[in-house]
Amino acid sequence: MRRPTEKKTTTRSHFDTIVAIATPPGHGGVAIVRLSGPDALKLARAVFRTPSGGEFQEWPSHLLRYGRLIDPDTTETIDKCMTVYLAEPSTYTGEETVEFHLHGSPLVCELAVRLLTESGARLAQPGEFTQRAFMNGKLDLTQAESVLDLIESRTRSQARLAAQHLDGRFSNRVSQVRASVLAWLSLMEAEIDFGDEIDNLPETEHRRLLSEIEAEIEALLSDAQQGRVAIKGLKTVLMGAPNAGKSSLLNAMLQEDRALVTPVAGTTRDRIDVDCSLGGVLFNLTDTAGLRADTDDVVEKLGMEKTQQAVALADFLVLVVDSGDPHFPEQAERPDFILLNKQDLPTRVDRDVLQRKYPRARIVSGELLTEEGAEAVVSALVSEARSRTATLSGECFSVNQRHRESLVRCKECLQAISQTLDQELGAEFLALDLRRAAEHLGEILGLDITEEVLDRIFGQFCLGK
Repeated sequence: MRRPTEKKTTTRSHFDTIVAIATPPGHGGVAIVRLSGPDALKLARAVFRTPSGGEFQEWPSHLLRYGRLIDPDTTETIDKCMTVYLAEPSTYTGEETVEFHLHGSPLVCELAVRLLTESGARLAQPGEFTQRAFMNGKLDLTQAESVLDLIESRTRSQARLAAQHLDGRFSNRVSQVRASVLAWLSLMEAEIDFGDEIDNLPETEHRRLLSEIEAEIEALLSDAQQGRVAIKGLKTVLMGAPNAGKSSLLNAMLQEDRALVTPVAGTTRDRIDVDCSLGGVLFNLTDTAGLRADTDDVVEKLGMEKTQQAVALADFLVLVVDSGDPHFPEQAERPDFILLNKQDLPTRVDRDVLQRKYPRARIVSGELLTEEGAEAVVSALVSEARSRTATLSGECFSVNQRHRESLVRCKECLQAISQTLDQELGAEFLALDLRRAAEHLGEILGLDITEEVLDRIFGQFCLGK
């Protein structure tokens, strides 16, 4: 894909050589210390020797070599390691890069970093290697952000979407829409500059262009919503009457006693929020206070208010019903999954009536107090959640809040263009809104981005990336 060519600036110096440990902290088989910048090879020459202690005369690019990491002042061997030199621009950062593959000792890594900083390198800031990749046109901003998403992925869906972003699929679609906006803008600028010499675009053509671009923006926003579920998780709310078994279901899904379970109704007074991954689905679980109308307890009422707030934002609503109590909450407007719990007791809930009332919900009978029963219930719930998120196998994107805000602002510009066409205000007004729409799309890719935004984005990264 074509990389952004607009000038980028940052508060971090782009001309010095940086160093950091690129692997997670702690003991391990191998650890990597990464060096990037104009003096990377010069610094590596000063601290890396052949196995016999001599200097390497040649440093071919992309060749892993065995030798000794030494203290140049004392010639003491710090570690026997593998080192690779990567010549620019065929590197992650686009700069001259050297990586030292050391034994995985935190002490050895710290000594290596100290040697290199004392020789002239600067300790890298969080995300600075990826920021340099962005600055040098190796990645656009959405691809750079996807590096962090990939590192932090906890499910296969998260990793897949992050890899698609890194491959440029989202960037390509945004770039295509931006190109359409800029092509339309160029026609308007031509009308403004040479209106007497060229034919103006008819209104029908303006409407066609507007409709096509609006459809693309709406599609991006829709695909982004699906991607949010895969990346951030399925907002799953457990609700029902007090003592119906919500907390027992939460504990069964977590396979631990996270919530207090007692025979006393109303034990859960406040929301419990926790994430868990089951069957390839990341659940953002919320165990809520039980819903009932006949309570004068102020604390319990506040808990019920929080329950309603959680329900309003839920992607997947689970209603837990006590099979022996037909008076389940009428507030449960749209459950996706209904558990008829406590099947060891006489059943007083008519399943057929319940299904007619909630036709889109899957109804499962179960008993959470036995290990076998709990496993069956959780398996059925996960299966239903996976079927509801099956569309994630199609085209969807892990759009963050920054991307979404830019898409929404672009959509607002298109709405303004529609009003301009209705009022027949002319090419100057159309050009103004088209230019703003293109700028908002450019923000997603990292064009005309502020230093403050860049620092905030890359500051979320770990050291060494």
